[in-house]
Amino acid sequence: IIPLPTKSISPDLVTTSIEVACGNSNERVENHSFRSLTKEDIQSLSDLFSLSDEVRRRAQEDFGKYHGVVLVADNKIVGAATFYFAYSTWDGRILYVDCIEAGNIDADEISLIYTLCDVALQLECQRLVWQHYEQKKELYKSLGAQTLDGWLTLRMESDGMNAFLSGRSIDVPHATGRLDFEIEKFILAAIDANSSALRDADLRLRLAAANDVEVIEGLVMGLALYEKEPESVHIKKEHYLVDGYNNKENPWFRCLLLEDLKTKRPCGIAVFYFGYKVDRGSFLYLEDLYIEKECRGRSGGTLIMSTLASVAKILNCDGFVWQALDWNTPALTFYKKIGANVQDGLLTTRFVGEAMVEFLKQRP
Repeated sequence: IIPLPTKSISPDLVTTSIEVACGNSNERVENHSFRSLTKEDIQSLSDLFSLSDEVRRRAQEDFGKYHGVVLVADNKIVGAATFYFAYSTWDGRILYVDCIEAGNIDADEISLIYTLCDVALQLECQRLVWQHYEQKKELYKSLGAQTLDGWLTLRMESDGMNAFLSGRSIDVPHATGRLDFEIEKFILAAIDANSSALRDADLRLRLAAANDVEVIEGLVMGLALYEKEPESVHIKKEHYLVDGYNNKENPWFRCLLLEDLKTKRPCGIAVFYFGYKVDRGSFLYLEDLYIEKECRGRSGGTLIMSTLASVAKILNCDGFVWQALDWNTPALTFYKKIGANVQDGLLTTRFVGEAMVEFLKQRP
């Protein structure tokens, strides 16, 4: 079991961690320097990341929803990486790399990955994760990173979410106020809007609270058993309490529980968070979806997915994203039915736990 985190995430802590990591990297390189990404840097990143004017403007407006590190040589940005924070119900905190680009110079890209790994460890993250296509696989393998086999990334675009919700006659509530400060209010509104379309009156969906962490722990283990990996769960209810409920301003994740009113107990779970891609904007990521066998076939899964699609729409997310195992035919059939598309060729690579520490020890 992983030790409980001791640091509560905050913008100031993130900034400090990036600065320290950049300082550590600067001690090891010549003719280059690392520093935190600033809002003013976005203009310079347009060429590096091939951003259109519209995307660049949005990335500038949304600065703060993501973080980054830049690599500078001769007063010019020659490499950069952006990232956001994610969560695993099996391992806990994740630093998720969105874009990493260093002009096809592998040594510079590797230096950026070392720096990001340093940031991740300072913030007590247990995973450093990024996605890529086949051409980079051997480079990352040479670093000792693990590329996942059998995992598919699925995405529902904004138009797909609209079609899914309109097909269920869901009237998505109109958001007013500060979207980033009132997320819980909008989640509750989405639950109400979607619950009216549920055919089974004996099922109820609700937002999990701090006193539900034992239930969350049990359902997470149920999913791990279903995926034949119970030994891969390294955190417990205390971690969910610290990361999900002790810091109300910056929770690492949010959770929905599906309840069977006949048995008066939770029988399903959806754990999710919000990420940011510089080239596409905000998105809702579904980390876990699991419904116990006795509650399947009662439209609980559709209720959860339509509720999360509604949340994504209310909060102006560009997409709704999740992953599934390629052998899970029932799930893949369901996801295709509701309008999700597999992101062909997209691979997920990561360092986990002690592998992050060992990787950072290799830094020249």
